[in-house]
Amino acid sequence: MTLIDGRVLTTSTQSFDRPAFNNLTMMSPNLKIFILVVMAMSVVACQRRSDEAASMRPPGFTPFDENIGRQRALDELSKETYESIGKPYGCKEDCRDQSLGFETAKARFTIDGSCDWPENPAPKDEGAFMAGCNAYVEAVNARLEKLRREHLEGKAP
Repeated sequence: MTLIDGRVLTTSTQSFDRPAFNNLTMMSPNLKIFILVVMAMSVVACQRRSDEAASMRPPGFTPFDENIGRQRALDELSKETYESIGKPYGCKEDCRDQSLGFETAKARFTIDGSCDWPENPAPKDEGAFMAGCNAYVEAVNARLEKLRREHLEGKAP
């Protein structure tokens, strides 16, 4: 063996410029075991992190229940209208179609997630109708995110 530039080189079975540890068959059994042990310890260390995160939670902490949170967000929005949430997409004239989309989404979103309008009354402006529907979906998601944040901060059940 020869030591050049901090690398262990052999001259008998390999070319002079190739490190001996590049070839697994030439690696010593002790070095192979050492590498396997280090790899196993790395895997175990990565798995412990999730346990450490769980141990950092305050006593009595429970994970956020998405179904309960979504139902609570829907309940909070049940009394809201397109106008009462601040007209997030604005109105061209009278907000009739946006309000229709919002109310349709409120009625149908919990059933099938649909924004299809009923036969009567049909919207004059399909884009405005979809804006109202999207406003409802975004309001539900915003309320749900607020509830998640409050849960993590310990402010809400």
